[in-house]
Amino acid sequence: MGIDGWGSSDNETSKDNRWSRLTRLDNKFESTSHGQPYDEFSSDVEKIYRILWKFHSRVPKLELALQESGVTVRSGLTERVLNRCGDAGNLGYRFFAWVSKQPGYSHNHDVYNLMIKVWGK
Repeated sequence: MGIDGWGSSDNETSKDNRWSRLTRLDNKFESTSHGQPYDEFSSDVEKIYRILWKFHSRVPKLELALQESGVTVRSGLTERVLNRCGDAGNLGYRFFAWVSKQPGYSHNHDVYNLMIKVWGK
């Protein structure tokens, strides 16, 4: 036995095989073809952000554009959009208000706290 308890120090294969049985349960560290971490929200966040900027002063058109965007409202997306809006609290609020009207969606505690932070900036 080697010092590390995994066999002799010259048997590197044994040391590497001990990790082969482990399974990664999340995918947040997977990379894209460009070497960037995979982010399931990034394209939807940018699409929504562009819509918010384009139609921010015309609420009926904004709501129609969001509805027709093809973006599926899901857990985590609202937080990401609000963070993307940063200091533009009005944009964040417009999305916050629209998404609250979507069937099957309701804001959680974290989203309300984040919206308060956005307004406070």
